[in-house]
Amino acid sequence: MTKRKERPFLNGMCYVYYYTMDELCPVHAAEEMEKLGVKSVRVWQHITWLLEDADTVKREVADRYHEMYRVLLAHGIEQTVAMNHYWLFPEEALRGRECSCVYDRDLTEGSLYREFLDLYERSWHTMVREFPEVTDWEVGNELNHKAFLKRMDGTDFSWAERIDIMTDLMQRACRA
Repeated sequence: MTKRKERPFLNGMCYVYYYTMDELCPVHAAEEMEKLGVKSVRVWQHITWLLEDADTVKREVADRYHEMYRVLLAHGIEQTVAMNHYWLFPEEALRGRECSCVYDRDLTEGSLYREFLDLYERSWHTMVREFPEVTDWEVGNELNHKAFLKRMDGTDFSWAERIDIMTDLMQRACRA
């Protein structure tokens, strides 16, 4: 058996930049991460925070994220993982809503679920194109947990329904 190389420092950390961007300077955060030996950072980067719609970036917010990534990379971060569990919805009344809700799975042409999947895929295409400094994308936050994947009315999906929906989301995100 080979001995595992011990790491003297913390390897990875989650950074919720959006909620702290006006209170915690990215340089200070990156300096502290560097002292800890952090090499991987998981950043909360929800689609609703960074996109006006599936094709349009919120430039001011995106520029702040680009600067944050620049600082992290300059302080030795080797892997950046962007996580998202809020997405855009086709219905006008739901635009900007921050929830991890999804329509019931209905793959027929013109269904709200299909419209949602189309928006979801276009959103990921826009995010990936905008942020080449992100090395890895987490297309959902622990979607196996009920809190992060619910019906639009807040009720739970069955395990089988959750698996089918997660598969659709991963497939659409990968296509983007």
